[in-house]
Amino acid sequence: MADNSNNSRPHCEYYLPRKKRFCRMIPKVGDRLCGEHMLYASEAYNELGNINKQERKRIPCPLDSKHTVYEDKLEKHLKLCNARHTTLSDYYEKEVNSGHISQSISKRPLSDIPEEKVLHIINKLYKLSKDQSLSSERSILQHHSLKEEIDGNPDATNAIKHYLQQASIIGNMEKFGLLRSQACYIEFGAGRGKLSHWVARALSEYNNKVEFVLIDRANNRRKLDCMHTSNKMGPKFERVKMDIEHFNLAKYSFKADWDVIGIGKHLCGAATDVSLRCLMNTQSQNSKCRTRNSVRGAILALCCHHRCDWKSYVNREYFLELGFDEEDFNVICSLSSWATCSFHKGQSEGVSAETSTSVMHGKEIGSDSCANESNLGSAVFQSRLNQDFRQKREEIGQLCKQLLNVTLEFETILCEGAEVIFSNFYLQNELSIGINVFSI
Repeated sequence: MADNSNNSRPHCEYYLPRKKRFCRMIPKVGDRLCGEHMLYASEAYNELGNINKQERKRIPCPLDSKHTVYEDKLEKHLKLCNARHTTLSDYYEKEVNSGHISQSISKRPLSDIPEEKVLHIINKLYKLSKDQSLSSERSILQHHSLKEEIDGNPDATNAIKHYLQQASIIGNMEKFGLLRSQACYIEFGAGRGKLSHWVARALSEYNNKVEFVLIDRANNRRKLDCMHTSNKMGPKFERVKMDIEHFNLAKYSFKADWDVIGIGKHLCGAATDVSLRCLMNTQSQNSKCRTRNSVRGAILALCCHHRCDWKSYVNREYFLELGFDEEDFNVICSLSSWATCSFHKGQSEGVSAETSTSVMHGKEIGSDSCANESNLGSAVFQSRLNQDFRQKREEIGQLCKQLLNVTLEFETILCEGAEVIFSNFYLQNELSIGINVFSI
């Protein structure tokens, strides 16, 4: 029989505002909070575990703030913490790909921005779109490596969506000469490694002449690279568990004379910027050290522009030249969520101030879910903007996304005449392709 001894024990008394319920973890005997939420404990919450009649304090781990540790056990914990292995890596360099800004304006909720300022920015966007084109070239392609999956799953809507996106990415890679032998493919924000898996399938004829490095800061289950690691004749796959912001690609060991190609699918907001900076830093350092590896190009599928931040943004100078400042940037990032807004005519137009405030101030904005972009867009300013702008909110959101994308084309770190092409496929995604943009 199953052990039901825990059923009678009380659960953690910490209330989770976002889930609107109490934590379901079971604390230690004598405690009222579980280990994760002991960080928020006061003297009234603890009955046991005191030192010299003083409360034992839990603090965030300095190596990984996602978990906590007792302060008096910190020294011992640091010797055993799993995050320690990341910081000891040869290619770990703290904030090497960040924007290196000492101070930046904190992001204010859109509901706190004066309506006049928001309307001024929107009018400025429309004027800018007339003066210079912000639209992007459509290049929706297919690739034979995914034909069987696409044809064999006509009713699997969600699966088909991803297959078509991956086919378009690989098709554009082939079009611009990024499917090649003697190349190392770096997948940023790899997740389960689906994109690398299908790129490897497309390059099956080259086998041992390509390698894949998959970078992600989280552990993932059901990884597709496991399908390749057991194949000794296939391409080499290696995982790097690290935040892209701290990954010094120039220190990574590549085969001599092999090109480096960056790939990524659904790089949310600032992740795109730190990935581009990672590649640019690699090329600049390799040119100084006269190494043989060069960055051939990059292809990145973008999303979640509302999660961009000024510190990481790669082309702040050009953005300022257009007459915008940091506060305008933050507003434009928030307005970009309107492009995927789920609010339509069939729904009630009377979104309450309470709903708007809860979405804007809640943790939903900073969460990792891309789906929150549509929730954010549907609740903002519905009761404040006039009807004309409310009907054009998706168009305004697209203008914001296009502005954030097109400024990458004028990134001054890239060589003169660099070609950056954006391809829109589906509502959320833009494809950024850089061809030989990092060549010396």
